[in-house]
Amino acid sequence: MSTWWKHDRARHHLANALRMDSSMLAAVEALYARMFWTEEKFTDAVAAADRALAANPNYYLALVIRGRALFRARAHVGGG
Repeated sequence: MSTWWKHDRARHHLANALRMDSSMLAAVEALYARMFWTEEKFTDAVAAADRALAANPNYYLALVIRGRALFRARAHVGGG
């Protein structure tokens, strides 16, 4: 099974989880950020991490993925 299919299914389940419990916003957005990062969609990864951090400024996964996505985005455009 390819990664995009797994991520598509995961996004569906995460959206359902968020509908059932809005307090999971930071966790769900951080997982979205992680999926975007693995897909090399670094701008989307940073945006999702920012949403997670708006919900919980100390959410570790969001902090890590945001930093890695910014680093990779910079390297992708020839900045590093």
